[in-house]
Amino acid sequence: MDQFFIGTAAIAFLVLIGVFIKLKSSKRNGKDVEKTQSLLNNVAIIFAVLFVLAIVTRVMRPAQEPVADQGEQTEQTDENNSGIIFNANEYAKISVDDLKLKMGEPLSVKEVQQGTKQKNIYAYDKNSLHYEFIVIENVVTDVDIYSEKAWNKKGEFFKYEADDKSDILKAFNLEQKKESSGFKNDDHAYDLTNISDRVDGFHAYDINVKDKTYGRVNISYEPTYKIPNQRTSSIPIVSIMLFAVAGIIVLYLAKVNDKKRRIKRIEEQMIQEMKAQNKQ
Repeated sequence: MDQFFIGTAAIAFLVLIGVFIKLKSSKRNGKDVEKTQSLLNNVAIIFAVLFVLAIVTRVMRPAQEPVADQGEQTEQTDENNSGIIFNANEYAKISVDDLKLKMGEPLSVKEVQQGTKQKNIYAYDKNSLHYEFIVIENVVTDVDIYSEKAWNKKGEFFKYEADDKSDILKAFNLEQKKESSGFKNDDHAYDLTNISDRVDGFHAYDINVKDKTYGRVNISYEPTYKIPNQRTSSIPIVSIMLFAVAGIIVLYLAKVNDKKRRIKRIEEQMIQEMKAQNKQ
């Protein structure tokens, strides 16, 4: 949004220079400069207002950006780290706009009615994996991640090394920070609940203890977790409001200038009429 204001202000500045040159030329040629002077004033006002708004918007922006939790890594960084499949923390309760910023446009969006609420499933294929993000009321509440083998019968399953399967959780950049209220670890399942302030449940499916592989996982986010400083903040609204106020001010000043010009023309007409009467 600040780029819009800066661009508009730059155009207004160029127009300001052009009108100023025209004013100087009119004065040298002895032409009527009233309209040009009024236009110059209006353009100067527009330039000043837009330039101030651009600066204000740019200054406000850093304070509104989401603040990453300490120790949180980006997905791109995680992909370069051995053993990390998906950074689950980054997607906790984010909006659809933020999801698209991270993942791009989805392959498909499926609408499913869940009780009184509508659930949307945003599907993606990325890095040979298949993702299905569950969105309720514009918030990501769950994500299902399928290995290439589990999704299209090609490639490989997810793999783990530790006999207790503890490295499965680490592969999604998760660490159990709370005492688990639910835990299941056997030859067929690896399920944990109440993992952290952001992640409520983690479930690994299609486990093969012989080959130490699993097919897919489900990550459910803590219902009470509130993401701090969401990207979908009030910056655009504030900017639009400021721009609207600037427009109203410019229109008002233009109206005042127009009124002054009309008054001046009337006064000049009266003077001309008085001069004509005096000659008679």
